[in-house]
Amino acid sequence: MREARIGSLLLAFAATAGEIAGASPQDTTLPLVEVRSDNTMIRESCRLVFPVGAIPDLNGDGVVQIQAPGITVDLGGGTLHGAIVGAPPDRLRGIGIVVDAPGVTLQNGGVAGYMVGILGRGCTGGSFINLNVSDNFAQRLLSTDSAEDPSDWLWPHENDSQEWRTNYGAGLCVESAGGVTIRGITARHTQNGIILDRVRDSAVVDCDCSFLSGWGLAMWRSSGNTVVRNAFDFCVRGYSHGIYNRGQDSAGILVFEQSSNNLFAENSATHCGDGYFSFAGREALGEGGRGSPLPEDHKGLGCNDNVLVGNDFSDAAAHGVEITFSERNRVVGNTISRNAICGVWGGYSGNLFIAENTIERNGEAGSGAERGGVNIEHGRQCVIARNTVSKSPAGVVLWWDEDPSIFATPWARATGTDAIGSSISGNTFSRCAVGIELRDTKDTTIAGNAFVDCSIEATDNGQPLTQAEHPSPSSAEVSNSVTTIRAAANKAVETLAPLRRTVGNRSSLTGRERIQMTEWGPWNQVTPVLVRHGLGIDEHYFDLLGASVEGAQVLGRFGIRTTIDINTDTVHVYREPPEEPDELGQESAVLPYSLSVRWGSDRAQVIRRSGVIAPILWHTRAFALPTNPVDDPASFEQAAATATDHTVRGGLNFSLGSAPLWSHSECAFAQGVPADNFGFRATAKVLFPPGCWLLKTVSDDGIRVLVDGNPNIEDWTHHGATPHEATISVTQAREIDLQVDWFDLDGHATLRVWFEACPPPLVTP
Repeated sequence: MREARIGSLLLAFAATAGEIAGASPQDTTLPLVEVRSDNTMIRESCRLVFPVGAIPDLNGDGVVQIQAPGITVDLGGGTLHGAIVGAPPDRLRGIGIVVDAPGVTLQNGGVAGYMVGILGRGCTGGSFINLNVSDNFAQRLLSTDSAEDPSDWLWPHENDSQEWRTNYGAGLCVESAGGVTIRGITARHTQNGIILDRVRDSAVVDCDCSFLSGWGLAMWRSSGNTVVRNAFDFCVRGYSHGIYNRGQDSAGILVFEQSSNNLFAENSATHCGDGYFSFAGREALGEGGRGSPLPEDHKGLGCNDNVLVGNDFSDAAAHGVEITFSERNRVVGNTISRNAICGVWGGYSGNLFIAENTIERNGEAGSGAERGGVNIEHGRQCVIARNTVSKSPAGVVLWWDEDPSIFATPWARATGTDAIGSSISGNTFSRCAVGIELRDTKDTTIAGNAFVDCSIEATDNGQPLTQAEHPSPSSAEVSNSVTTIRAAANKAVETLAPLRRTVGNRSSLTGRERIQMTEWGPWNQVTPVLVRHGLGIDEHYFDLLGASVEGAQVLGRFGIRTTIDINTDTVHVYREPPEEPDELGQESAVLPYSLSVRWGSDRAQVIRRSGVIAPILWHTRAFALPTNPVDDPASFEQAAATATDHTVRGGLNFSLGSAPLWSHSECAFAQGVPADNFGFRATAKVLFPPGCWLLKTVSDDGIRVLVDGNPNIEDWTHHGATPHEATISVTQAREIDLQVDWFDLDGHATLRVWFEACPPPLVTP
């Protein structure tokens, strides 16, 4: 019965692919329509022309609005711009093109400079063909090569109110539609490539959404779709090689909230946060009051019956494949190598089928049970068969542990939480520290595995483990399942007729060390770029990637200087202190600069950056909190008034985890202050040149910033790492009094304060 069910499922994939294959040919006879302003309505087939510069979406409903069913709109190879080229990606807003009708074909051009490039709603039977959705919205990343900033973490767990596209943007977003063809989409220099929100029975083929800071393809409540031969490489954030590997919930392919019966075949999703990241969803689990109050209504809900075959999920910052709280997923014939934490993580998975994959060199940065090739926590009736697992701390780890908060969910109470009934058979483990490791599992069958140069072959709660005589399921059953899966995937590929192969196309970039982050996302490995490193606020360092520094020049007032280290291609921007002891801004100043770095002989081979350094002398006080300052603000004031004053030169930049302040050298002034329930005050008199300035902060927990005694930023609450910003306008150079108050109640403690110049307008007047 197992083979019959898998076969019918994958034949349905192939049938869906056949129904939606094919693209609308370009029609040069279409009438021309010039797009000169916002709210351009399209109600007949046409070819669009963009004769003017940037056209912003002023009311958030789309510059071009396609409203008639069954028409073809050709962009003629042009690009619709919503902002000037080079505008900060985190300032982009609005939507470029909205398709609000079924059966529409949109093709042949680009959309850039918006929060969302293209939005399709209710566009059942439509097609999006050969479209470039690069250079749309992206968050500025605050993590650096030396330290992670927790405010960079994504939150993919909510999207029923379109939080994904409204918070994080998208190149192409399709909502509430079926039978849609998405072919030949390209995305670079943006956060998210393609979002499918409640999309069914559709195809994503021949797309390249790579070098992004969020998700290449993200699916929410989307089922029955076929995703074939796409590239979703380098979709990553939260990574610094050898320093930290977080990923921060970025992914090449993200599959959330009951997205089921999808086929993913021959895609490349390398160098991502996770290559493939699947989570059943908060409604499925019944978390936070979502879903039915009856546990039995949650039994078996999840992202179920998805098939991953022939893909490359390697070099991830975290997991190659993460499948959690879901049933009957199939992982067959994939390459899953060199992932930092583990190759496949199957937390609370049931009937997970993992067969004939190449799984090697995983788990270098893993810990505990989550390390190595295949790691399944609380797995039920999982099958791990005929895989090649090598050069990892552990080949396969199955375990059970206490998770009270998860055990209390309706899903867990209905579905079960035992690690029970799984099978590990016919695999080859070579050069693993431990081949197979079981911890508190039940009825696990281990049979027919080969161990080559493994320090420990198999253990059960630390004791040597002997293989059974007969594998379960039978070898014939595994063979039939694999054959059926591969045949249906091949049929889907043949029917959709993709133009290229993607797996292996970027093999020259093998290795996680090739992930090099900028403030807007991963470097594209081609274009020379200046990357600022470190968290210095009173001086900046830049590395040049992709070229060598030939020269550098900095323009700025009040002693701004630059030097070059030709051995490392590092450019240093700093302030030379004033010679006059009573000069304005002697102790503290906010200083803008413009930096030009030449990397070749051609006049165009110059990279220009602007920035602000802030060499500031802060007077600081750190102290234990007598009471909760949210409930009793006066107690904070009293404690601050009596604390000892210390001076700190440079920036306010503390990321303290949960350790006491005094354990960090940069916080030695706070010796004796506890790890939790402490307060902090910093004051300074700072020179600001004329202009518009952004005061920016990240805090965990509460923060208040006073400018000349007036509140400028205030979030006096118990919260996680949260960014804030406010504007300071100065008509003539003058010194301003700054006061920063911060408290931490428990857990992590973070404070960062810095300054930037206000960005220019998004559209040239």
